[in-house]
Amino acid sequence: SLNPGDITWFLRAIRAKQRNVRFVKGIVTSIDHDSRTLSLHGDVSVTYDHLILANGVTTNYFGTPGAEEHALPLYKRSDALKVRDRLFANLEEFAINGQDADLRIVVVGGGATGVETAGAFAEFRNHDMPTTYPELDRARIHVTLLEMAPHVLGPFDEKLRDYARRSLEKR
Repeated sequence: SLNPGDITWFLRAIRAKQRNVRFVKGIVTSIDHDSRTLSLHGDVSVTYDHLILANGVTTNYFGTPGAEEHALPLYKRSDALKVRDRLFANLEEFAINGQDADLRIVVVGGGATGVETAGAFAEFRNHDMPTTYPELDRARIHVTLLEMAPHVLGPFDEKLRDYARRSLEKR
């Protein structure tokens, strides 16, 4: 529900106060650790003192039926904007035509992104909707987090997983 500028920033802006940092985006073809040289697609060569590789990710639906056909991935700023726009479009439609049914938001994947997203949807429903959509019955808007493992936040410590589960259940 936040504006893009409130949650993201232009990556190249890191140089504003850090003149000895360089941002380079590209496809790595090879790394020569001895000479501290990185080769990028297109015959671009980059030397470095310290190298940080942010490899990125891709969506994995893990065979969840219907997810690939109907879900919106959430890995980039543009993805987040699509999710936000779809949410508000659906809420507007629901406010006009759908109040005789329930609205269900399903988040697939109980990793860090899924847990944060499901929690944000629940917080929006519980705290923001009474102001922005006072005509909607919040009890008819459901947020479901689907996770194939026995618990959310699998790689995290058990105490953190339990805390996240309890927090989501409260919401």
